[in-house]
Amino acid sequence: MVKLSVLIFAGLQSMAQALAKKPWGGAPGPLPDTLANLTPQAYNSIQYDAAHSLWNGVANRQLDIQFFHVGMGFRRRVRMFSVDTTTHLAREIHFRPELFKYNDAGVDTTQLEGQSDLGFAGFRVFKAPELARRDVVSFLGASYFRAVDDTYQYGLSARGLAIDTYTDGQEEFP
Repeated sequence: MVKLSVLIFAGLQSMAQALAKKPWGGAPGPLPDTLANLTPQAYNSIQYDAAHSLWNGVANRQLDIQFFHVGMGFRRRVRMFSVDTTTHLAREIHFRPELFKYNDAGVDTTQLEGQSDLGFAGFRVFKAPELARRDVVSFLGASYFRAVDDTYQYGLSARGLAIDTYTDGQEEFP
């Protein structure tokens, strides 16, 4: 009997090989202005609604996933998929404004209506018993990663580049 993880990995390898043979589709279109012009403070006030976590409602779950919103410097859209353990099929998780709480971010959500192709900027993993309270690992954009140890203490955050961190103005994290 072949393990599920082997089947999934083989399928992903096959998909990657097929995509590698196709020409690049080009960069995605620009983000709506309401997202492209967010300040770091406004961006950080956008929170994923835990009621919509990927595995919310699954009994005895040990892990859960929440996604980061695109916007500010996180303009590159990342498509997210979930593999069904019964059918072994992957389904895409589409962006929907109702997945997020916009709080005081000043986002004009009317600009987001019908935008199912926005994707996400990254994702966070939560582990029991801290489900939905504190992530154990985060991947955001092309250059940010952080994780906790077994005592839930964050280690060093890794970032590729930070600009103007020494000035009185706003920091920029491309």
